[in-house]
Amino acid sequence: MPNPAPESLPPVPGTPIPEEQEPNIETLPIEDRDFDDFIIVDPMGVVPAIYVYFKKAPVEEYEVDYYENFEGRSRQGKYQVDHIPSRDAVRVYLEDLYPDEGSKYIDKMVDKVASVAIPIAVHQKCSETYGGRNNRKVETESGEMITKKELDARDLEAAVNANWDANAECLKNEYGMSNEKIEEIRAKLHKLNRNVGLY
Repeated sequence: MPNPAPESLPPVPGTPIPEEQEPNIETLPIEDRDFDDFIIVDPMGVVPAIYVYFKKAPVEEYEVDYYENFEGRSRQGKYQVDHIPSRDAVRVYLEDLYPDEGSKYIDKMVDKVASVAIPIAVHQKCSETYGGRNNRKVETESGEMITKKELDARDLEAAVNANWDANAECLKNEYGMSNEKIEEIRAKLHKLNRNVGLY
């Protein structure tokens, strides 16, 4: 008899193998970004376990997505990912909006902010919020002195425009980015932030 099915091995203690050995399909509420690896085990014990590791695609220039979707992906030594609006401004906004929520909830939400992959030099030189720049004091129209992140938290949509304008000026002057591309990225940033209810 060609290719006979091997006899099943005894079950591993604590993980009984069901009597039925027919193939089945199991669907779980899981997304590929929820895990990086898994192990495939042959229930018959004939084929050794197979370790599968997912390598995430590297970040692409000017890619726009939620910050959390950039995690674990190579920036290729060329890019940094800029939260727009800044993570700190969103934190201030959410803490004001949900004063009774714990920091775990807020920590999750601040990574659901639109972000863009830009050249390292642009992020470090031009971003309004890089390296603590959003802690600098600014004067409001009423003459009040507050931090940049507090000002941005008062109007996140305006903050997106101001933050992106600062980066866009450098990208246009130093990298030749077109006005069309600048506005395309701005539209994506606004769409993502609206989708999560930031404004």
